[in-house]
Amino acid sequence: MEISAKQIRLLSLWLVSLIVVNLIWSNVASMTAIQELNDFDREVDEFAQIELSQFFGSSKPMPVSIVTETSGGENSGESFTWSITDKTGQELYRWSGDYNTSIPEWSAELEPGVYSVQVQHPDFVSVKQYAEISPLAAHETNVRILLNLGLFLIAVIDFLIRNRLSKIESKPKSKSDYTPPSFKKVSKFDDSAELVDDQSPWRDPIIGNQ
Repeated sequence: MEISAKQIRLLSLWLVSLIVVNLIWSNVASMTAIQELNDFDREVDEFAQIELSQFFGSSKPMPVSIVTETSGGENSGESFTWSITDKTGQELYRWSGDYNTSIPEWSAELEPGVYSVQVQHPDFVSVKQYAEISPLAAHETNVRILLNLGLFLIAVIDFLIRNRLSKIESKPKSKSDYTPPSFKKVSKFDDSAELVDDQSPWRDPIIGNQ
């Protein structure tokens, strides 16, 4: 079976579409949602909450990163502490140290639910804290498989339809042996026209007995 240049171009277009769809989904799956917990321009919320919602009805864990920054006066020897607990009260992480030092970013995969973030700080220290959530990252592989399968099915259906139409167009048309009769258009003023009606004004004159 020979592959025509048109089929090669069509196959190339489908391959390009497959690559583009996967690149787009990779960018979408890596997008993060920011949930603000505290900020420098407002009073510190010592018991902030993070709410992680389900996506596609799944309870798969999703990547979460918590970034913490502090701002305040000179080091007075007081420490800064923050911790995160789940809905059962179990502590998942705790950091305590000098508020003037760089506080490390904490990352983990958390199941959908509500989490509490507790902050203990000196009164003169302002806190900026937010969570970066990647809700689609947990479903990246499954959605990628579904997208590729869907695109493959569309390509197969498109190929079958094009192939069917091509066969119909290339099929020779059968000719019928029946030839419709040709009719000669006769003018009513044509002298060669024979009139059967005896009452016609154009009939031959009637000659009496000779």
